Amino acid sequence: MVELKRPLMVDRTQIGMTEYWIVNIPQYCGKILYLKKGYTCPLHYHKDKHETFFIWKGKVEMEVDGEKVIMKPGDVLVMEQGKKHKFTALEEDAVIFEFSGEHKEEDSYFLEEGDKDKALKNVVIKEEYPWTF
Repeated sequence: MVELKRPLMVDRTQIGMTEYWIVNIPQYCGKILYLKKGYTCPLHYHKDKHETFFIWKGKVEMEVDGEKVIMKPGDVLVMEQGKKHKFTALEEDAVIFEFSGEHKEEDSYFLEEGDKDKALKNVVIKEEYPWTF
């Protein structure tokens, strides 16, 4: 039987980011990240997860191991495990596609005090919601 479902919505309101988890299984993960203008996903790294980011909308400042680059729609950035990174939506809200290994919250290591709580606490998870894209 064919089964349709919606992505799981993970709303990280304290950092201005809503994630739409299309798939998250041991083999791979696919997400849409909606980051509000002026907000930053805090500096962190993953020991296990390899990520690839694709910018669909907006300009994003991506900082990787202290080096900053401005990404625009159509740009792709491959993020190896262990790379310290953070990203900020510049002039407008940004839409980023993330393709990666399986996402596990315990594999996100935040480097600045308080960032782990901002990113991982008070998260709202919804299975039913209006699709806004």
